[in-house]
Amino acid sequence: MDKNLPQQNPASSVGKTVEGSGKKKAGPRPRKIPMRMCVGCREMKPKKELLRVVKSPAGVVSVDRVGKAQGRGVYVCTDEGCLARAVKQRQLERALETPIDGAVFEQLRAEITRG
Repeated sequence: MDKNLPQQNPASSVGKTVEGSGKKKAGPRPRKIPMRMCVGCREMKPKKELLRVVKSPAGVVSVDRVGKAQGRGVYVCTDEGCLARAVKQRQLERALETPIDGAVFEQLRAEITRG
């Protein structure tokens, strides 16, 4: 080794790419869209397209408009036929493991018709 040349620290080259190595830098990744299953039609759909029904730790069942309420949540499509199927087959009650009041079903129908 020549004493006049500066010595390179081997740790300083870690993580650097060599120009012309053929490796491409990764660009921004596409955002992952959370998917949820509708209890009525059993189809996987984006979370934003579904309505969430939640059973709170206190046992109160309600419609969660924001999607962040605490408790066990189930999702239903914004289609009246799908909601009718979920009610008829008692899918909401099975998923939440509790009987559901008719007022909750009416609130869900109102959310669907409102858009």
